Amino acid sequence: MLYQAVGVLDSSISSSSSSTKLGTSTSSSSSKPTKQPHHYKYDLFRFYENMPVESPVRDGLIVNWDMLEDLWEHCLISYLRLNHNASPLNLSDFPLLFAEKPYTPASTRYRLCEMMFERYNAPAIFFSKDAVLSCYACGKTGGLVVDIGGSGTVVTPVQDGWVEQKGVCRSLVGGRMIDAQVRRIIKQASLTPFFRLDRTAVNNIDLSDGRTIQATFKQNLGRVHPSYDAYKRLEVARDLKETLCRMSDSTLMEGDSRYCSIPLVPYELPDGTKVEVNIERYQMGELLIDPSTIDQLYNQDLETLYPQLPTSITVPGTLEGVPKIMSDAVARCDHDMQAMLLKDIVLTGGSSSIDGLQDRIRTECKQHSLIISMCTWLSSSSSSPSSYLHHSQLHRHHNYLHHQVHHLYRRYNHLHYHLTHLHHHRLLCNTLLCS
Repeated sequence: MLYQAVGVLDSSISSSSSSTKLGTSTSSSSSKPTKQPHHYKYDLFRFYENMPVESPVRDGLIVNWDMLEDLWEHCLISYLRLNHNASPLNLSDFPLLFAEKPYTPASTRYRLCEMMFERYNAPAIFFSKDAVLSCYACGKTGGLVVDIGGSGTVVTPVQDGWVEQKGVCRSLVGGRMIDAQVRRIIKQASLTPFFRLDRTAVNNIDLSDGRTIQATFKQNLGRVHPSYDAYKRLEVARDLKETLCRMSDSTLMEGDSRYCSIPLVPYELPDGTKVEVNIERYQMGELLIDPSTIDQLYNQDLETLYPQLPTSITVPGTLEGVPKIMSDAVARCDHDMQAMLLKDIVLTGGSSSIDGLQDRIRTECKQHSLIISMCTWLSSSSSSPSSYLHHSQLHRHHNYLHHQVHHLYRRYNHLHYHLTHLHHHRLLCNTLLCS
């Protein structure tokens, strides 16, 4: 997925309303409903007054089809350079491969097929589980896939290219929850977003680098929507996490002698404040192993950005650590599968790239009676999603087959020409002999 959230600008939205759904309205002069056009902003780095931030996908499930359709059309026009004058877009030359979560309902597939076949004229559609594609990207057909993403962690057993549904486990602890807890872990960090500040570089002879940032709050900024403010604060916390977060080989307790050996690491906040982080850089990643220290009071930004969904759409999940749900997923599978699952463990997702996470999970799983000392750790590239890696491999394989088929077709035409010419030559010879 190229985007996880989009900004919505609509003149019909009042200052007290946060509704951004596409719909129909009835004018006083006509009884026919007319669709109100919405203007979506995909560049969230630029501030627009009173712009809410919404996501068409939550926890891997589609919650806003109209927004997702406009988002896809934006991606097809901007990145695939399709003809934007065609309405609707024509995908007749593009077979589609969809990567979906293991818990995606069948109704979503039916609606996607209906949209792609009837509206975009797609020639073919194939649905595959993202966990299966992650295994294929690592050259395996089975294993235990641990997807540590932004909205949570999903552990999926895969055998011979098929997902074992009864073993799928999900935890609510993911990258976004770590971002929300940064303010609790690093208390001196002021997560003021960039859009609220005027930043200028000034000389300071007292600093070793000779430069620092002087920031002042912008005046007359206008009304800021709470969801946009929460999104930008979480983005500042995400950058801090990705810069500093590390995973220790074991739990660091208060008063641990290893405190003294941990060096101080400086980090400059958007307002120019420089904080020195010590053990806090390890406490951020510790939430993936032991979520018991999570304080729900610091999840306000998450609740603002991702409001509560209806029960029929919400994906069930527990508030447990990664080793615990790995143990539960293996225990739910058949006994003859468990050895195979523990042999090949695939770590994927954005938060799986934390330094030291693989060794820490190996250590913690031993405490849950999981013997994984002989397992092969297969980690996908941090720069590209593992499911996309397999997409590209399929694309290259398809191009190779297309080239081979085209080459065989040319040889067939060449042989067919010579056989036809030989046949006519024999007929001519027979005619001459008979005469």
